[in-house]
Amino acid sequence: TPPDPLLWRMVRLGVRILDLALADDSVSVLLTVAGHGSEGEWVLGSEDEPVAAELVLDPVDFCLLLAGRYDPGEVPRGLAGDERAARSVLERAARVAWL
Repeated sequence: TPPDPLLWRMVRLGVRILDLALADDSVSVLLTVAGHGSEGEWVLGSEDEPVAAELVLDPVDFCLLLAGRYDPGEVPRGLAGDERAARSVLERAARVAWL
């Protein structure tokens, strides 16, 4: 595991890339990345729609998902709301490594 400041820089970069990879018309999902002494929240997807799902990931798991090291269906997570919307974000995150 990288030092916490570096880990959180990677998380913030990953969130920016993931947000760009999601279509502007995709369903809004509140992503919370929490652990290792910090927490961040971001709304991904459409800014015009209410949040349909809330997704919580550990920062290391989030980075591993973005790197293609986790199957989107197997990454440990907390989830509330529209499971399909959250799954869409997880699947797109897993493909970021291939962009």
